[in-house]
Amino acid sequence: MGGLCTAITQNVADLLTTTAVESMLCNSEFLMLLNLKENERHLLETELGISPNLMQYISNPDCGCGLLKFGNRVIPCDGRLPKDSAMYKLFNTNFHEKVRGRKLKKKVNEELGSLPEKVQSQAALAPTDQEGVFPYPDETFKGEV
Repeated sequence: MGGLCTAITQNVADLLTTTAVESMLCNSEFLMLLNLKENERHLLETELGISPNLMQYISNPDCGCGLLKFGNRVIPCDGRLPKDSAMYKLFNTNFHEKVRGRKLKKKVNEELGSLPEKVQSQAALAPTDQEGVFPYPDETFKGEV
């Protein structure tokens, strides 16, 4: 038929309660498994025949790390991206990082908005040449020091 089914879930146990969905999961040619709770790891270990050795890769892994299942092959994967990369900024779903980023952006914009006032206030505090800032107050600067 040529149909493709794409799904994403955080609760694998819910998928396995329905035989139709369980069948689709077991017949999937590609799965990406990330951090899973112990009971869900056990269900998948049994259902998909993944070895306990490989299951450790989805037991509290770093963000972006886990297992890929291609057909009957299962391999560990490391999908981490450098945090300063455009790809990371595009695909990042870490709520806490996004909130921090928004707060930082807001703070920077507020500070940039008050920049002319700050420059003026700092300029008012800076000494002038009449207050003896220049090393040679009686002469016009000539040549290199």
